[in-house]
Amino acid sequence: MKYTGSYNLAKPDPTDLVDISVINSNMDKIDKNMKSVETAAAKANRVVEITLYASRWVGSSAPYSQTVSVPGLKSTDIIRVMSAVTSSTPLSSIDTWEKMASMVKFGIAQNGQAIFYCPKKKPTSDFKMKLVGVSST
Repeated sequence: MKYTGSYNLAKPDPTDLVDISVINSNMDKIDKNMKSVETAAAKANRVVEITLYASRWVGSSAPYSQTVSVPGLKSTDIIRVMSAVTSSTPLSSIDTWEKMASMVKFGIAQNGQAIFYCPKKKPTSDFKMKLVGVSST
């Protein structure tokens, strides 16, 4: 018997008798890998909007940090952010959000929350950002 290179699926030889357990084992491997791909695709398209509040930054001097609840977030997630600006965002908010968001240099995922860091300046206004490709409920 030979096996496929990627998923180690059994490839019976033409002279082998049919063995249902081999077929079932192959099906289980295919099912597991398909579910993994489906889950990854759903996660990649997930967007979670968060608000960072000026009053919630921790630290009397740089670096500043803020912890935000993100239900379903996993410590294995990678924090990637994008602008939360939409077509209905007031023009007066856009400049503020962009300026404040530029002070946030990175975030760390923990189970159920994200911690954002500003190594130089502390944002002075509330603003929104979107987390992209993270786990959530």
